[in-house]
Amino acid sequence: MKHSLSSSLLLTIALAAQGKSPEWADPGVNEINRMPMRTSHFAYRDGEPHDKAASANFLNLDGKWKFKFVENRDERPSEDVFSKEYDDTSWGTMQVPGMWELNGYGSPMYLNVGYPWRGNFRNNPPITPDKENAVGTYRLSITVPAEWEGKDVIAHFGSATSNLAVWVNGKRAGYGEDSKLAQEFDVTPYIIPGNKNLIALQVDRWCDGTYLEDQDFFRFAGLARENYLYAREKNRVEDIRVNGDLTNNYTDGRLYYEA
Repeated sequence: MKHSLSSSLLLTIALAAQGKSPEWADPGVNEINRMPMRTSHFAYRDGEPHDKAASANFLNLDGKWKFKFVENRDERPSEDVFSKEYDDTSWGTMQVPGMWELNGYGSPMYLNVGYPWRGNFRNNPPITPDKENAVGTYRLSITVPAEWEGKDVIAHFGSATSNLAVWVNGKRAGYGEDSKLAQEFDVTPYIIPGNKNLIALQVDRWCDGTYLEDQDFFRFAGLARENYLYAREKNRVEDIRVNGDLTNNYTDGRLYYEA
């Protein structure tokens, strides 16, 4: 008989006592501290080639991450795994980008109709099962350039299925769903330029948003697209709209912008 409660169960009980649901079971919570969605672009410094990998304001997060996989949500590790002091030497690794099921964790699932938990759990939106609902926890230590001191630092994750919680140096930086869209988080308050920094992530295989994804496709979980940190000057253009118009009976053009 087990005499300890997992962090997932403890959190659920604590939130229930407060009349709240955890993020993964609350349709009113799609994100926490996530930056607004935007078009896909990268800002370059004067004179830099238009290759973000060569930019002084870019830091790649792709590659091998330390990885802990549990088959059931209520077995997720406690929050001490997000601290820099936690010993993850016994963990496996995961290639990022990479889907769990294609890297030895869990099995691919193909469905053309119905939800992926059928036979295990009766549909009960927005609740998804704990049983056979895997959770992946990632850890990566990376040195952030000292030259980023005084700049805003943003973490970019190209696609996380089904959701994504982000910690930096033991501090929770944000949460998001929208599994096929890029998600960005301002991690400036938590990053220490010129030092080793711990980026930690946690991904649930299914969350309340999975009820909106009943399509004809393979069900995979993990980080599917590129991931990186980037820095921006605090004094910058953040949002700009460029409009084109024709004048003088369509003989001349006019280009104007709103910022």
